[in-house]
Amino acid sequence: MVSDVRQERGQLLAQTEDNRIKQVDGSLWFCPSEKSGGYLVNVESGRCSCPDSQKGTKCKHFWAVEFVRATADGTLAVAHAAKTLPKCDLTAEERRNVREALRFLRTRSGGWKSLAKSLRCSWKTLANMASRQALTAGVAIRVARLAGVPIDDVLSGKYPPAGTCPHCGRGPG
Repeated sequence: MVSDVRQERGQLLAQTEDNRIKQVDGSLWFCPSEKSGGYLVNVESGRCSCPDSQKGTKCKHFWAVEFVRATADGTLAVAHAAKTLPKCDLTAEERRNVREALRFLRTRSGGWKSLAKSLRCSWKTLANMASRQALTAGVAIRVARLAGVPIDDVLSGKYPPAGTCPHCGRGPG
């Protein structure tokens, strides 16, 4: 039984066909916004990065993550297991889009080493992720933060915009 509007909206958010609620790392989850971007939900602390949660209420994003995580017996849902594994939490298309954003940022920052420093990882690891290694939602979040764009733009391929010059950032035309 749903007790309030936020809980009901969270349940609806968790049940969408294109459900992209994903475990980022440990108790940290990503929950997409209805409009664009998304929010980070920490299930351990009971907090979400959305404005509603900042007011001290249990927001729909937190409820959505809880619905995704729970089954009738209170364990992690098997149906969402592929979304919670650290090496498999992005679809093939999302990984391709993150790699494109990494290559764009590499050119803008002057190489893998300077980009790796900005993203707080080793340059060899970053170069491997950009070419063949599995990418995680955590990497996508770091890329979005560095680029100053919503995570949804990175995952959907809206960043960088098609035809944008990697050196100056100008678009086509």
